[in-house]
Amino acid sequence: QQQQKQQPQPQAQPLPQPQSQPQPQPQVQPQPQQQQQQHEQQHRHQAHCDETARSNTERSPGQAASRDASSDGAALQGRTTSPLPPPEQQKDESTAVAAAGAAPSDELHVTPIREAVVASEPDAVSAPPPAKSEGAPATPPGSAPPPAKAKEPRAVAGGPTPELLAKLRAARETAAALPDAEEADARPHVAVALLGHSGAGKTALLGAMLRAAGAWDRRAFDKFSKELREAGRGGGGGASSSTAPVAENRMERCDTEKRRLTFLDPPGTRRCAAQTWIAAAQADIAVLVVSANASELEAGLAKGGQTREHAVLARSAGLESVVVAVNKMDGDGQTKWDQARFEEVRAEVLPALRGLGFREELISFVPVSATACANICKEEEECEACAGWYFGGSLLEAIQAAALPERSSTGPLRVLITDLERRGNVSLVLGRVEEGSVEIGLPLQLVPAAPEAATAAGGASSGGVAAAELCGVLGLEVSGREARRAAAGEFVALRLAGGAQPSVGSVLCGLEEPLRAACKFKAQLKLIEGASSEPAPAITPGFRCILHLHQVTEECEISKIIEAVDPRTKKKEASPKILRAPAVALVVLVVLSGREVPLDNGSGRFARFALRTDGGTIAAGKVAELPKAK
Repeated sequence: QQQQKQQPQPQAQPLPQPQSQPQPQPQVQPQPQQQQQQHEQQHRHQAHCDETARSNTERSPGQAASRDASSDGAALQGRTTSPLPPPEQQKDESTAVAAAGAAPSDELHVTPIREAVVASEPDAVSAPPPAKSEGAPATPPGSAPPPAKAKEPRAVAGGPTPELLAKLRAARETAAALPDAEEADARPHVAVALLGHSGAGKTALLGAMLRAAGAWDRRAFDKFSKELREAGRGGGGGASSSTAPVAENRMERCDTEKRRLTFLDPPGTRRCAAQTWIAAAQADIAVLVVSANASELEAGLAKGGQTREHAVLARSAGLESVVVAVNKMDGDGQTKWDQARFEEVRAEVLPALRGLGFREELISFVPVSATACANICKEEEECEACAGWYFGGSLLEAIQAAALPERSSTGPLRVLITDLERRGNVSLVLGRVEEGSVEIGLPLQLVPAAPEAATAAGGASSGGVAAAELCGVLGLEVSGREARRAAAGEFVALRLAGGAQPSVGSVLCGLEEPLRAACKFKAQLKLIEGASSEPAPAITPGFRCILHLHQVTEECEISKIIEAVDPRTKKKEASPKILRAPAVALVVLVVLSGREVPLDNGSGRFARFALRTDGGTIAAGKVAELPKAK
């Protein structure tokens, strides 16, 4: 023992004994045996110190100091330390990792990140990396794996702002107790366009239907009739003056046993053809009002007559079901509820409608009298005036039985804006849900965005939609009643929030599949003769006319004629220099104002359009191809 005490001690300080190996508790033994155990423990401790000194001399002084400092810090904190593997083992491990070319890509990226984290923490305990399981991310030793981030609604690049999302979330929670429009009234909603030549009595017929359906009382009906007489738009009135302001479309609602009806009554004069197109573009079925008087019927069906042109516009808008109301059957002479006169009117009108593309099985004829309110609604078993020769039912019954176009409530959302309204300090957007369904709290995109709004917003946000195009639904009304959700076919009043500035003719879409907008597109045209008061024009490249597309009315130009087919001879001609009716052609249309209009290719509501000049409608068409998306 004295020789061991006299031996020189190494300069390196001995490491404290790891706490992970607790000293065994000595037992009470005789004195000689206890001394022998103490000698053995001292020999083991001395061997451990010599080995530590040799490893420190082989390594660099900086690495040894760092290792000693980290060991001392770990000992002070009560943490367990483990010695680093030999340099040969570390070199072998690094060579193995570099040679593992088939290792997953995530492991190759995790390793340098972990090394950077360990190097940036001077107090971290140096320890060999734990064994990695394939596909599992590595985590720093002694730390728990990072918790998964909660999926919170937040604004992404080009999406709604956090403020808008918060408003929509609050509006959705508030409207949770409101019913759906379908739950409030399961009857389908049908929009009916009243078409016909000026003086045929279609507006007076509207008042008679509202009175017979119970939507108006006697006082309201008398007030309406007085207004008609003063405006000159009644059953016996003529066309309004050419200097009078253009009247807007009248919209009235009534309910029947099977359907909820919304009537759209445009003016019947020639200069109001744009309003007629707008009504037809919103409608599901058309009621074509003709007069039983011979002179008025011939004027409407003659070249340039409004009966023929309104039928052309209805077919161009995609309407298929037509109810022909033969009005003024209570007149004097041969027209007074005469079966022969009714059959004559049918024989003149039916071929004209078939020539425009209407199918005979979807056309029905009903004799009525607007002034006498006869055969308007089923008030008795049979109409007494036409008893014995007409058994087709009343006018409202024919409207309830008419076939309706298919509308999808599960497709992409399309809300066509038809008007803007202000109630006090609240601005409302009026429109019809053409496809899909809209509900409170839903974020929307306006197509196209207002140019001044987009400029003020600074253009599109990085990688997304322009801020001027985004908005959301805070309130929803259907037929004057608040609702939480409205399906396809409903007329709605929306209260919006956001930076969008809607206008008539724009479309509100969902963020997933928005509608396209363009000012130049390929279109298929069918030239029409007989719908204009002037001879059919010869169309050449550069021909200008008026484009009617849903709620949009713009001046356009036929910039190029790609090909044309003569339906009489089936002869096809590529790049013809001139087009004449009844040719079918593929052309390129350009909106002269440069304004992009929302449209879609195919045969839907956003693909059909009509071309007109001052003389009348010259062509009907549909969008064939859209330009490539930018």
